[in-house]
Amino acid sequence: MAVAVYCAPFGSAMSQQAPPARPSEVEFDPRFLSGPAVDLERFSSGNAVLPGVYALDVRVNGRRAGRYDVRYVASDGGRTEPCFTLGELEKMGVDTRRILEARSEGPGSVQPDSDPLNTEACLPLNTIVPQAYAVMDLGELALELSVPQAYVHTHVRGWVDPVRWNDGITAGLLDYSLNGYSSRARHGGSQFSNLFLGLTSGLNVGSWRLRQRSTKSWANNGSSSWNSLELFAQRGINPWRSQFLVGDSFTSGELFDSIGLRGVRLFSDDRMLPDTLRTYAPIVRGVAETNAIVTVRQAGRVIYEQNVPAGPFQLEDLPASGYGGDLDVTVQEADGRQSTFSVPFSTVPMLLREGVHRYSVGLGRYRNAESQSEPPVFEGTYQYGFTDGFTGYTGTQISSDYASIMLGAAINTKVGAFSLDVTGANTQIERESRKGISTRLNYSNILSTTGTRFSVVGYRYSTSNFYSLRDAIHAHDRYSNPDEPWYDYRLKQRLQVNVSQPVGSSGNVFIMASRQNYWSSRSGYDLQYQIGYGGSYRSLNYSIFGQRVRSGESATLSNQIMLTLSMPLGRNSAHTGPGFNTVSSTMTRSSNGDHQVQASVNGSGGADIPVSFGLTASTAETDSARTNSLGAFGSYRSPYGTYSASASTSSQANQFAMGARGALVVHAGGVTAGPPLGRATALIQAKGAAGARVINGQGASIDSNGYALVPYLSPYRVNNVMLDPSKLGMEVELGATSEEVVPTLDSIVLVEFRTEQGKPVLLRLRRPDGEAVPLGAQVYQTDADRALGTVGQGGVALVRGLPDQGMLTIKWGDTPQEQCQAAYALSDGQTAASSGQTKNVSGLIRIQAECQTPFAAAADAPQAKEQS
Repeated sequence: MAVAVYCAPFGSAMSQQAPPARPSEVEFDPRFLSGPAVDLERFSSGNAVLPGVYALDVRVNGRRAGRYDVRYVASDGGRTEPCFTLGELEKMGVDTRRILEARSEGPGSVQPDSDPLNTEACLPLNTIVPQAYAVMDLGELALELSVPQAYVHTHVRGWVDPVRWNDGITAGLLDYSLNGYSSRARHGGSQFSNLFLGLTSGLNVGSWRLRQRSTKSWANNGSSSWNSLELFAQRGINPWRSQFLVGDSFTSGELFDSIGLRGVRLFSDDRMLPDTLRTYAPIVRGVAETNAIVTVRQAGRVIYEQNVPAGPFQLEDLPASGYGGDLDVTVQEADGRQSTFSVPFSTVPMLLREGVHRYSVGLGRYRNAESQSEPPVFEGTYQYGFTDGFTGYTGTQISSDYASIMLGAAINTKVGAFSLDVTGANTQIERESRKGISTRLNYSNILSTTGTRFSVVGYRYSTSNFYSLRDAIHAHDRYSNPDEPWYDYRLKQRLQVNVSQPVGSSGNVFIMASRQNYWSSRSGYDLQYQIGYGGSYRSLNYSIFGQRVRSGESATLSNQIMLTLSMPLGRNSAHTGPGFNTVSSTMTRSSNGDHQVQASVNGSGGADIPVSFGLTASTAETDSARTNSLGAFGSYRSPYGTYSASASTSSQANQFAMGARGALVVHAGGVTAGPPLGRATALIQAKGAAGARVINGQGASIDSNGYALVPYLSPYRVNNVMLDPSKLGMEVELGATSEEVVPTLDSIVLVEFRTEQGKPVLLRLRRPDGEAVPLGAQVYQTDADRALGTVGQGGVALVRGLPDQGMLTIKWGDTPQEQCQAAYALSDGQTAASSGQTKNVSGLIRIQAECQTPFAAAADAPQAKEQS
């Protein structure tokens, strides 16, 4: 007898980004199994999947579409197959509009019979698109869809369907940061204490976000202060890829200097764009003579690879990488021939990809704690990528007695990226018009031959009558209040250079220099140089850093040099066990003769104990004294926040500090405490799963109410929220350990994890003749349609969540002769001997029950036998 066996190469198909082959059918001979025959038809086409809903990782033509709940339904021949609504397929990246258009075209289209589809029904994939099929890998909980390419959306890399964006739930929040400090001088000296509290409170309703940020501080001398920093309401305008804000905020600072504004703002949000459109990268164009593979390398590393057909090609979705670096492109033809060429790649902050735009509009009143006036202000900016490598931008600021306009452009060339803009301003001061201009030039480049990176080289020059908006408002304040001290810090020139150079395999040299002067002679000029080198030798990490600083007001120079050494303790540099694991030392010397040496040893509680701690010892010497000190510090990251404390003692004073950071979220299910919140947060609901740890959740775990906070999600991106069930008891089982969510900005998204609660029961099912119930039979509660489990070898089945007593129905076919019923009883109050059950140390209940024909089972009282 010949038997054909099909092994679906699912992992291989996924890795090569190609759809899998349609699985061939196999036929099982039930005579190979002991006991009565059982219907094995559902095993004939690969994975046997029971009807129900499964959380699966879905890929369409080899490209991941996300994690979705997929329904499997019974079909002809006792098999099951997935079904989809058109809306679900659209979310997965299938172009359902094209499918419907093709169906309406009649014979020769996607559906020759042109029968209309029920757009709301859950239909098999090949009913919607006959050429399409699905392959499930039950072991990996993955589903691969093969769909004709004509009916699949084409999107750039990193694109997330806005339909998946989740505005979250209605919830209140409070994010807090508390820090206290106390210092007491030795020998009866003075004491200083300070307590600082930072609060961010808010309310989320639909797509609206209300936020209020404030601080409060207290000192031991009785003084205190309260500052309200911001109060605003904000929401996303998704079709425009923008945010709307009303209240207190700061302008973006992309073209003009950032200012405080109390009013309304509408501005584009790059976070809503796909990853490949958020930052600049050039378009790679070329020609392939055959079906070819195009490989793009940067600094010797492959960053992109794509199969292209014969003819011209254009790669528009290259990933951006820092400030650039020329791209080396290799085209490998089908016959083995190769051709190479280079594409220059440098970028400055103003450069955008072709067709991408960025804008900001704000109207309100100027807001600055140092200003005595709040004049009305309007600001508008706009940037647009006209071509690959050329971006134009403009902007304007208008206020009382002030107006300015900016024009500029950014370009990517073979010798680097440049941006140049000119701002003209007209300022009315004391009825006198002062007109000036300011010119700004930026440059960035990476030399491919040496790896030298010119990350920012900037120069600005402003004429004597040029005023920025902030300068103009402060100048008005000065003339309105001539008795107030005021210094003219209007900028004349500024030069800034940042250069870095890799040295060897692990070293790096960097140089940063800046110089700026002012139109006021008494303001002088500011100067700062920094140079440093860092590297490693075996397990030793080292760095040396030097700087020179000159302040314009004091006209004094100060120099400082610093050497830092660190290395892990023990032979294994990746040691993660509890205890001290690193030691470091820092030596600092200043030009005034002061010097300091500090040594520290740091440790942690290991992977399972979220505690970090350390000891420090230092000696410092100045012209007047020498001070030795010892200190200790520690922090604990709990599921409800992070707490820290430190203490030190020296010959001069004793010091103590403490801190606490965390958040509270009020929602329909109660109040949940957790770590500090980021720009998007998940609220996990997993009833009965108290103690389950959130993976990468800043120490969060499910609380006694079944909730946990997961901060620092990425807005508008697919985030995996994962639970570690290793600390759950046997009476709780998670339906899934990971869920996908796409939160919007500042949202609190509810992520529900389905849990199965109840005692786990291991059934050993025997028929009246002593034979085991057939392999593959399904176990049901008699009064329910949902299958509890599948019978394995020896008539054993694992089920969960049974009532204390009842009746089970076991089916291995459709006829009455291919099913039986077993009565059972569970009662914790009974002894093992009387209840027929035995518990082991894992909490698993074992029952041996007799499975009888339905009529015989109904006549008998529930009974169970103790398993030997």
